[in-house]
Amino acid sequence: MLPEARAQAKRFKGRIKKYLYPQPIAQKKSSLYTEDMNSDARDHLIAENTHFLEQLERTLIDLPAETYCRSEGPFVRGGIGKHVRHVLEFYGALLSRVPVDYDARKRDPDLETVPQAAVERIRSIVAQLRALGSSDPNGQPAGSPLTVVCAPGDGEAQTTTSTVERELQFLSSHTVHHLAIIAIIMQYLGVEVPADFGVAPSTVAHERASRNGA
Repeated sequence: MLPEARAQAKRFKGRIKKYLYPQPIAQKKSSLYTEDMNSDARDHLIAENTHFLEQLERTLIDLPAETYCRSEGPFVRGGIGKHVRHVLEFYGALLSRVPVDYDARKRDPDLETVPQAAVERIRSIVAQLRALGSSDPNGQPAGSPLTVVCAPGDGEAQTTTSTVERELQFLSSHTVHHLAIIAIIMQYLGVEVPADFGVAPSTVAHERASRNGA
């Protein structure tokens, strides 16, 4: 092999290795994930998650328990209450245990049948999120590695490395997804839904900019 071709093959092999075997978060932290960056990201993500949770709280305060529990038509397997319980228990999994295990989260049937119980849990979660500050639930600085348990079906549980910031990003996406479904259920049941309920702030900003630019 010619020297130039050998050098090109070596560079290609290096790129493939870098793609297949990326550095763990803990090794990258010093150059890419600085503590200041993660503190700023955490503040933003906490604000985004609390925005969705408080939006949900305002909606549930005046919602009749009968409507909250109704599961019928295309939503026979999951009405408003079941989606709310699911959302809140995911936050509980992040805030109450290390390592984080979303599949082993504690199920609370009151959260899907009693709107006031859900409202009180939302307020507790919001308070805990705001108290996170610059440390994670285990008292580690922002950006520190966080272990998350993955249990695929009946397979053996595995662990992966994440951060509180990454999990808050996941929870934000997970929550807005379920809020969008809750909005559809509410409309199906004849309940008025606020225009921005279950809509990501970035989408609201984009739609506003599009209207102003039209």
